[in-house]
Amino acid sequence: MGLRKLRGAEAVLRAAFPRGTWLDLRTGDADRDDPAWGQSWGRGRTLRAEAITALLLGDFDPVPGCADPDRSLP
Repeated sequence: MGLRKLRGAEAVLRAAFPRGTWLDLRTGDADRDDPAWGQSWGRGRTLRAEAITALLLGDFDPVPGCADPDRSLP
C-alpha cells in the first residue's frame, strides 16, 4: 500500500479488499458501535482516509476468481 505503515484495521482491510470479502468492525454492542463514540474506537476499528483512497485508486493486487462483480450486496 502507498502508506508507509498500516494501522490495525487497515491491514485487515488491505487483506480483505482484493478478495471482495466483507470487513465488519462492529463489536456487537450497540452502544459501543454508535458512531458518536468513534473517537474512542482506537486503531483496531479506525481507517484513515488515505488507506481507503489508496485501495480505491488501485493500490492492491486483486486475487483472481475471488471477487464476483455480479454478486449483489446484502
